[in-house]
Amino acid sequence: MQSVRNESEGDYRCLKYLEDYYPPKFTYQDFGSMLTMDFFESDRIADIVAMSGAKWGQKFSNRSESRTKNNLSSSPRYFVFTSKHHDGFANWDSTYAYGWNSQALGPDRDVVSELKESFQSRHPDIHFGLYYSLYEWFNPIYLKDKANDKTTR
Repeated sequence: MQSVRNESEGDYRCLKYLEDYYPPKFTYQDFGSMLTMDFFESDRIADIVAMSGAKWGQKFSNRSESRTKNNLSSSPRYFVFTSKHHDGFANWDSTYAYGWNSQALGPDRDVVSELKESFQSRHPDIHFGLYYSLYEWFNPIYLKDKANDKTTR
């Protein structure tokens, strides 16, 4: 994994903030060990999603209409979690994330499994889905393509 100070190239404010509040040579990857997830509660997240009344493709004319029991049962419900971010950080013990995951670094938790189990046991009517980003900011293939103005492949 390549170290960078700021993925938003040219964003002076972000760079200035890092320089003002973090030690010299602090990199993006240094944030990984700082991720503790002390307040992460998968059961609570599942309950909040269930209470929200959010549905797939449902449009409401007003807020009160979205909370009625009839509307909650009339449409499929989904929760989609980012299992692997664009920075390559995986929220489970991935053998392909090279130690850049929530089990190997920081919280030492399999976040994907915790959330899946909470939704399955507490709210089985809500479909649990995962988003997995193939694009990675630090992947050598992406960096080469970026350097070649995205003409490598």
